[in-house]
Amino acid sequence: MTVDPENLHGRRPVQLRFVDASRPVSQEQAVELLCAIGFDRDGARILVAEYTLGTSERIGLAPDRWSLDVSDVASIATSHEWIDRYRDETLQQARRRALHYATSWARRAEQLDSGLAPAAAARAERAALLWAVRAGLAEPDGSRGCR
Repeated sequence: MTVDPENLHGRRPVQLRFVDASRPVSQEQAVELLCAIGFDRDGARILVAEYTLGTSERIGLAPDRWSLDVSDVASIATSHEWIDRYRDETLQQARRRALHYATSWARRAEQLDSGLAPAAAARAERAALLWAVRAGLAEPDGSRGCR
């Protein structure tokens, strides 16, 4: 796959070659693949580690009992498309921005009268939760807690 240089805002085109998309990749190879499409290295390491631990908990296997593949890397990348990689935003910067948005949406949800504007209040609550998940303050199922 060739990445179009026009979409990289001045970055060099990147060639990614895969013989077998289901071939296992190491965590460091997953980091390299994420870096190749614009993620910062430290952020990519954090995302791969979080994905590995989260998947291990979900499937009930220790991380050394299963391996990542290219589809896992694609899943990591697509679930973090909201990070502004074209402006070289790091994961930490994106999470701070997400925290700001989560707080703003939560305030809006509190201000809206759910009796008078139930749809708007529900949208604001959903947006607050979405940005809280992105900030690392809530799990996708809505449970709160730091990661």
